[in-house]
Amino acid sequence: FILDKGGSISGFVYEADGVTPVVDASVSAINTNERGEWLGDNTMTRVDGSYTIDHLVPYDYWVSVSKNGFGYQLYDGKFFEGEKDFVSVVAGENNSDINFILQPGGLLQIRYIDEENGEKIQQHIEVFVQDAFTQDRVTVAPVELWLNPGVYKINLGQGHPYLPEWYENAESYETATPIEIIAGETTSVEMILTPIGTITGVVYDQDGETPLADVSVFAFPISDDYPGAGANTDENGRYTIEGLASGSYRVAASLTGYQTLYFGDAVEEATATLVTVNAPDQTSDIDIILTPE
Repeated sequence: FILDKGGSISGFVYEADGVTPVVDASVSAINTNERGEWLGDNTMTRVDGSYTIDHLVPYDYWVSVSKNGFGYQLYDGKFFEGEKDFVSVVAGENNSDINFILQPGGLLQIRYIDEENGEKIQQHIEVFVQDAFTQDRVTVAPVELWLNPGVYKINLGQGHPYLPEWYENAESYETATPIEIIAGETTSVEMILTPIGTITGVVYDQDGETPLADVSVFAFPISDDYPGAGANTDENGRYTIEGLASGSYRVAASLTGYQTLYFGDAVEEATATLVTVNAPDQTSDIDIILTPE
């Protein structure tokens, strides 16, 4: 026999009056362990608003509730991830009375448009939602998210083939356009996303054959409309610079003991050969040969 030595979390979810049960609310208990592995599970509330999450590995969990029509909420009345209270699970025991009282929320709908072709992006994309005044992160949002009334800013992060940005086409939290969420109302926003491409190549020693490792390679944009990016070469002298918008760049390589050079054997930035990126494609064979100082 295999004995279940896990624990459980249980409680009730109510509406704002603290009496009316919220049925079919999604309750999640999650966290990552020291190895970065996800732990936890989720369940739905019953007709009386009760829930139980069983078979949990003994650990501290971050418990949250979501339900259409109500604002997303963490345990103990918290809204922001930075102030969340963890719920402990002990083997063979039930941590009860982990209750929630949900407030009416507003719906945030996000539509993503590809800047290159003007078409709606069909792939799954998530954004970080943060409070517009405290910068506290609320949650990660898919296409739709019910939030508590307030003012928020949203940030497109990494992990997708588009340039990270803040709404509305802003580069930072400070310049992002705030979004007001009102209870019972739907707020729709459209994010125009810039596809990103890559530049790859090899950096060689002066003989043109010996690859150089740990070389810093950076792509400098010729326009202020899009950012640059960089990477280091691996043991084979290869590098890949990701996250580049369509445009022209000057690519430079630098390593201690060697003269910094731009692609095209140029010492000066002004005489460097321009490298064109057509996102989402890869621009290859941008090789550079360095000369010792």
